[in-house]
Parts: sequence; C-alpha cells; structure tokens
Amino acid sequence: MESGATRRTSKRPCTSASSALQNVQKYAGARQATVRLRGENGELRFEVGDNGKGFDAANTTRGSGLTNVEDRLDVLGGGVTVDSAPGRGTLLKGHVPVLVGAMSS
Repeated sequence: MESGATRRTSKRPCTSASSALQNVQKYAGARQATVRLRGENGELRFEVGDNGKGFDAANTTRGSGLTNVEDRLDVLGGGVTVDSAPGRGTLLKGHVPVLVGAMSS
C-alpha cells in the first residue's frame, strides 16, 4: 500500500506535465503538443513540447505556472529545463529521482 508521501511524490511529475500543457493552451498558439514519459538512469523523465510561437527563454520572466513546476520537482530532488525561442516552439523537460518501490503496489 502506498503512503501519502509516495502518492504525492508520484503525482507531482504528472501535475507538472499537466501545468506545462496548460501553458501550451494559454500562451503558445500551438497546433500540436507532445508529451513523453520515460524511466531512465533511476529517474522519471518527462517532456512537453509544442510547435507554437515560442519565447525568449533566457530573457523572459517566468510566471507562476513554470515557477510552480520548478518548485514541485525541486522539492523531490529533480529539476526542469526550458528550451524555447521566438518562432520555434517550446520544449520543457523535467526529471525526478525514482524511489525504489515507490511505483509498486
């Protein structure tokens, strides 16, 4: 049986991907978005990409949605990167360490 902490831990990457998709819907003007999830090297990794208008990731202040994604993953020892530029869409990549037995029932 999963503990409350394990349930919260396993939901955070999904909640983060969902937040990224909401940002695509609100801001990107995209015709297509892709979500990828995979386990790799002891981590759960996810990507949310779109073919929208993009933005200058280096010089744009991050809003509350992206800040919340960063905070959710950081507390678990993970992180997030954003690759975007005007006219070429956005790719958000997140990762968290996988706890042994955390995903089993």
